[in-house]
Amino acid sequence: MMKTSVLDDVVCKNILFEVIDGIPASDSESEEASRFRNEIEHNDANLICKAHELGLENPLIEFSSSGEV
Repeated sequence: MMKTSVLDDVVCKNILFEVIDGIPASDSESEEASRFRNEIEHNDANLICKAHELGLENPLIEFSSSGEV
């Protein structure tokens, strides 16, 4: 059974781009956001998989070309 995230896509994309850019979590990050960050932070396969789930084909190119979500 897949768990449903309480985070919306924009929050997940922001976290994903922060991880790519090396920006650490804020002190006020929620437990769910921290869990998502930990899933992708040290595992490139998870990061790419989550990016695809969020509709991002290549998050490195999309991040560098647009600079925003």
